[in-house]
Amino acid sequence: MSRCLGLPGLVAAATLTAVGAGASGCIVQHDYAPPPDTEISFSETELFPAGCGTVTSWSVYLRELQESGTGVCNDEIDFHALDPNTTYTFDISGYQGQTLCWQGSCTVPTEGGVQTFGDCSAQIKSLCQ
Repeated sequence: MSRCLGLPGLVAAATLTAVGAGASGCIVQHDYAPPPDTEISFSETELFPAGCGTVTSWSVYLRELQESGTGVCNDEIDFHALDPNTTYTFDISGYQGQTLCWQGSCTVPTEGGVQTFGDCSAQIKSLCQ
């Protein structure tokens, strides 16, 4: 945003900047929006075919940043502020009650300023029969 000030505005601004008396000038301010977030998201319904009810809780661990997220039925787990054009490795676990019944790992690449949905369902194996 640019704003031009006449002499009265400049007098007020003179305490912050050196401005010659009797002159008018402009103070330029740039209000840029922050860059879009680069993120990877996971959805329980996409990862576990057994679906809500059978999968009572689940977790995703991001190896490179040593961060984790947990969810229950229909929750989405998001990892924000990731580096663009980078591939991250995730460990995914699904539980039925207290029993680990699904587990797998996968890699997901990021694209700058985009929310990528990690589809790792092919790498998740059923451990319970």
